[in-house]
Amino acid sequence: MQEDNLKKIILGKVVEKKELKSLSKDYLEGELNNFILENKKLWEKVKDKYATNADKIQKSKEFKTIIKSIRTKLRAIFGVFYLKGFENTEDLINSITPQNKEVTAFNILKLHRSSKERLRNYEEIYDKIYEITKMQPKIILDIACGYNPFSYYFLRESFQCIPDYICCDIGKKDIYFINKFFQNAEINGKAIYCDLRNNLDVIKKFNADICFMLKTLDSLDTNSNKDSNILTKTILKEIKTKYFIVSFASKSIGGNKTINKKKRTWFYKLLQELSFSYDEFCIHNELFVIVKKS
Repeated sequence: MQEDNLKKIILGKVVEKKELKSLSKDYLEGELNNFILENKKLWEKVKDKYATNADKIQKSKEFKTIIKSIRTKLRAIFGVFYLKGFENTEDLINSITPQNKEVTAFNILKLHRSSKERLRNYEEIYDKIYEITKMQPKIILDIACGYNPFSYYFLRESFQCIPDYICCDIGKKDIYFINKFFQNAEINGKAIYCDLRNNLDVIKKFNADICFMLKTLDSLDTNSNKDSNILTKTILKEIKTKYFIVSFASKSIGGNKTINKKKRTWFYKLLQELSFSYDEFCIHNELFVIVKKS
């Protein structure tokens, strides 16, 4: 019971930062448990101090170390993607009318780093994907979607069709926003919670024509690179889709440092192992790999 209370205090402190508030309780608990497994001695010290004087635990050096470490990791994966004004997302969605829905979706895309970076290139990106796949998809699956579902109107224009859109993420507030967007814009879509590390079965039931995994694989941060590769292989094998659209950042956040393509060698080896063919192209600061399942 004491340990559960301590964990609750820690997670409450972690999400005091507004950019982390939308992460689900299950995901946060998973991150804390991973931290505990990797820092057992530190955790024992914090537990001992909590048992001795619970009222002063938040002032302890060990407690502050845990908070800082977890926040740093979460920010590296999620916090850096939300831009100034993202707190206005719900107001924008509530303002949607049949006349302004495309303009509003465009403005929402400006509030997330990845979608803002693609903003001037979405048309070119989707045109290129259509050129390679030659598909008019009936069902789109978007894994770890971020704000990408708000690019629906660019996608619809390039593919010249009106697909159903199923997407998943771990940000509970983002899921709420996207579902509300689908409803207000009258798009046949659904956003669901899915932590790819723990409950992949949630999305395995869908049968898609195209599955987006945009800047997803680099963020599948597990306890080792080997674990991440195993998870990626599982996703590629078990998700039902004709094509995967996988992307990687070709430059660091801020655009100052080029990321060596050799860093992705593991992914190309995995495609070869699975006998999956692929095409690729690079637009702006993003490398796109169009994977065709054999």
